[in-house]
Formats: sequence, C-alpha cells, structure tokens
Amino acid sequence: MKPKNGEKGNGKGPETGLENASLTFEGRVFLPHKGGYERVTIRIEKGLIVEVAPARGGEIVFDDRYAIFPGFCDIHVHCREDPSGEQNQKEDFVSAGRAAIRGGVAALADMPNNPVPPETEEVLLRKRALADRSPVDVVLYALSKLESKPFSPSVPYKLYLDAAQNVSVEKLTEFFRRFRSSWVSIHAEDPAILRESRNAPSHEE
Repeated sequence: MKPKNGEKGNGKGPETGLENASLTFEGRVFLPHKGGYERVTIRIEKGLIVEVAPARGGEIVFDDRYAIFPGFCDIHVHCREDPSGEQNQKEDFVSAGRAAIRGGVAALADMPNNPVPPETEEVLLRKRALADRSPVDVVLYALSKLESKPFSPSVPYKLYLDAAQNVSVEKLTEFFRRFRSSWVSIHAEDPAILRESRNAPSHEE
C-alpha cells in the first residue's frame, strides 16, 4: 500500500526484520486463481517477494500443518491517538502498529471518533503526521456529519447517526448526493432509540 495524495499512510510496510533479507521459503499457499492450496517456493529479495514458483526447497520449509499468507488488512481499528493526546494511554499509532505486526496485519484503517476528531482537513493532516509514525500503513477515516462536504482530495469518511444529529430522510439524501463519489461507512444507529434509551445501563440496552 503506497501513500496517495498524502492521506493513505507511510508506504513503508510493516517492520518485520526482513527489510534487507534475501530468503527462500517453501510452504503451502492458497492460490485464489486455482481455488486451492499448493506447495510453492517464495523468494524474497530485500524484503520484497520477487518470485512464487513450484516447490523446489528453500532455506525455511514449512510442513502442511501450516499455510503462508500475505499480510492482512484490519479495516476497523481504534488507535485512539489524535492531536490532543488525551487518550494516548489507551493506545497510539506506534503501539497499534507493533501489535498489528504480531498478528500478521500489514495495514490498518483507523476510525475517527477521537476527542479531537478529524472533521476538517487541517485536523486530518495533523493526525496523518501522527499516524505516519506507525510501523505499518494506516488509512485514516475522516469524521463526517450530515452537513459536511467532501475534502479535496477525497478520503474515506465515517458518518455516525447519533442522537446529537437531527437525522431525516431528506438530510441523508442530500448528504449522499454530496458524497456520491466518496467512500462512506455508516455507524447505523437509530437516533430516536438512542435518545429514548440514554439512561440505560449499557449501550446494548
């Protein structure tokens, strides 16, 4: 994953200790175009996969109890770090990235419900500078409200249908017209139910 227009991460990929390695692996790999698993040799040069070929042995050989996968993408995380620094004790982009690597995750998409939410381009850029410290690529969602307008260039957006917004079909329709060329994820809750249940002991209730 490479950065695009400054909004999609640092392009470094995960710090795995293999950045300068030259190795060959043999193992069982799932090949989508063949619809199944096959034993192959994978050759890595300077941290990049340069060849996937029929099995011929390697410096590291896995038996068929194991399967080799590429890095996964976690498309919904809460790294908690923002320009305010108020919730860094919970997690920050560095610790989130290190945890991701331990789990085989090579890229994260961070949600925007922070104490200082990225609802303006200026705040998003400040958060971007923090996210670029992560050892994996981080995609940042911008916070959108019903009256918001898309940024230039566009980024992924998150719209929370919470009790604070006066949600109506007309407002939603106009919102989707403005954002019709954007990627928008919806935190789809019913504001009326939230208002009626605001004294419930748990969010689920």
